[in-house]
Parts: sequence; structure tokens; C-alpha cells
Amino acid sequence: MAAPAPAPAPRIVYDDMIGEFCHDAMVDLMLEENIDITDVRIYPMNRSPSPIPPGEVYLIIYYQPNDENNANTICWPAPTVYYNHGMAPAQPPMPDM
Repeated sequence: MAAPAPAPAPRIVYDDMIGEFCHDAMVDLMLEENIDITDVRIYPMNRSPSPIPPGEVYLIIYYQPNDENNANTICWPAPTVYYNHGMAPAQPPMPDM
């Protein structure tokens, strides 16, 4: 009998940040809520994320560059804290276009 698949790593999703301007104050709000975060990665919405090294906890944020207000706005997928407790780098999902 095969071993059961490992349970997915816990994630924290900040749905309420979608549509907010992507600037230091918004990132700081999310960092204050979760002291486990070891790194923050902010990507434009059309870029695939880099793998997360083992033992790291990343906050991944996607933004829409130069939206209708000529600002960088946090977009879907919502900012998410990803935990990688495994032995190999973990790949966060690519946002849907």
C-alpha cells in the first residue's frame, strides 16, 4: 500500500488586500500579522514566482502595474503566506490570467 500524500502546507490568505495600492505600508500590515514570514516577494501579475527554499516562509504578492489610476494595485491571487517545510524548493502557483 502506498503512503498517503502529505497534507498541503498551511497558508494564510489576505483576500482583503486585493485592490489596495501596493506599497510599504500594506506590506508592513501583513508582516505585523505574521512574524513567521522570512521573506516577501512582490511580482507583477504576469510573472511566475520563484521557488521557495526549504524551511522558508514567504509572503507572495502580485500586483497590476499602472492600473487605471496609474498606480500599482494588489491583484488576484490574493497575497498569501506560503510555508515550505519540505526538503525541496516549493513552487507557489502561477496567477490565472
